[in-house]
Order: sequence, then C-alpha cells, then structure tokens
Amino acid sequence: MNNIKSFDSLKYEEMAAELSSDYPGPKNSYAISDTAMLNYSALFDTTFQKNTFQPIQLLYFKDKDLTSYHANCFAPGINLKHLDWNTEGRFDQYIPKSAVDLEKYSIGLDQLINAIQIPVDQNKILNKDVVVFFWTRMVPISAKDLNEIMVKNATAFTKDNLPYVIYLNTDKFMSKADY
Repeated sequence: MNNIKSFDSLKYEEMAAELSSDYPGPKNSYAISDTAMLNYSALFDTTFQKNTFQPIQLLYFKDKDLTSYHANCFAPGINLKHLDWNTEGRFDQYIPKSAVDLEKYSIGLDQLINAIQIPVDQNKILNKDVVVFFWTRMVPISAKDLNEIMVKNATAFTKDNLPYVIYLNTDKFMSKADY
C-alpha cells in the first residue's frame, strides 16, 4: 500500500494512461476531488456509505441503473495485493454478479455523474452499459488486477458493443483519509 500525501498529476497521468490503454472500448479518465467522493457517498444510506470510501470500486450501470457493485472489501484475499475479485465466479458472466445485493442501495448513473461533477457526453453513453471504475495509486496492484479482470470480462462477452468505462482517480480524497 502506498502512502499518498498529496495529488501528483504526473503520477496520476501515468497510471491513468496505463489503465485505460488496456481497454479497447470507449472510455474517459478523471481525477475527482475529495468533495466529489463525499457527494458520491451521500447518494447511499449510512449502512452502505463505508463501502463508498474503499480504495477500489467497480460499478456497472445498465439502462443507467446500478446493476453490479464491487469493492476491495468484498474480494477475499491476503492484504490489498492479492484479492480474488472473481470469488464465487462473479466475473464469469456479463454483467458480473454483484458482490452486494443492490435492491435497496441502487443509484442512477445520472445521480452519480451529477454528484461527482464530471463532464460526461450523454451521446457517448446513449444505449451503452457504463462501467465506473474508482481507483487510487494507493493500491496500484489491486487497481491493475481489477482492471485486467474488467477488460477480459467486457471483451469476452460484449465484443460488438463494449461498455463505456469511466475511470475515476480518488487520490485527492485518499491523500486526506486516515488509513
């Protein structure tokens, strides 16, 4: 685990390029503010909010509804370096089986975009599944591992209509968090 004391734009750009270069479909990357993370967390009730502060998260939206949610805390393993993201065969299908029951925790894609205040072109996500990938340089190995799994899953099952991936770096928030 890397201790992130402040946001480093050069290191962010390097890792963002590395992650997004592995994905052949439509995508965009943003470094979001610490306030954006708090706004994102506020979309959920207090029992779920602790999950929204996890270093690595993957959210799948179909028809702009959250249908699958993954976070490092739901992937068994030894520390944050060796996580089994495909536990229970979650990524053996597309859209991956959610790590949590979303019935009472579902949010809409538009709510998320508004909360974190990123400029997403609605035409680019029209009739597309959208994957939102929260990542930080604090745990680069886990971020890269999950990205690899996400890419393999998407390309294996959706070759003709790859989802739109939004990569969200949370270093600004993580640099202020007490871990």
